[in-house]
Amino acid sequence: MKADYLISEDDYVAAMQLHAGRSPWLLLAIIGGTLAIMLVSTQRFPLTFWTAGICLILMVGMLASRHVVVPEFRRRQYRASEMQERRFSVELLDDGIRFIFPGGERQVPWSAISRWRENRRCVLVYLSPDIFQVVPKSVVEKGFDIKALTGALIRNVGSAT
Repeated sequence: MKADYLISEDDYVAAMQLHAGRSPWLLLAIIGGTLAIMLVSTQRFPLTFWTAGICLILMVGMLASRHVVVPEFRRRQYRASEMQERRFSVELLDDGIRFIFPGGERQVPWSAISRWRENRRCVLVYLSPDIFQVVPKSVVEKGFDIKALTGALIRNVGSAT
């Protein structure tokens, strides 16, 4: 089965967010802030109030960065590139996956896929730690069986990371 597709702006942003993963910095900030508040709360009330306020501002800033600033940056990046005009193809084979893209094609055997990830919008197939191919789940509309792809990835590569 083979399907042609374009990567939409929303697919691109979702893929970049998925690639970035969950940032351990937010968790560390929450833990650090909680510890700081606990430490200072044994001393004076005004200092605890300011510490809590600073921690809250930092956490809101991190959340805003991840959910507003970075996605907007990715959208601008997408618009500045020629991504919206590039047509890609994916074909599921018994021994791997074939990707066809402007300028060439690549048949990737299962053994060359280091890992994969998915979210509600796309599947990322990693060829190395930072190089991946995006397969939007909207390819289902073109007749591509995305469940067969994820099933084959589970069987041949392992579970999603």
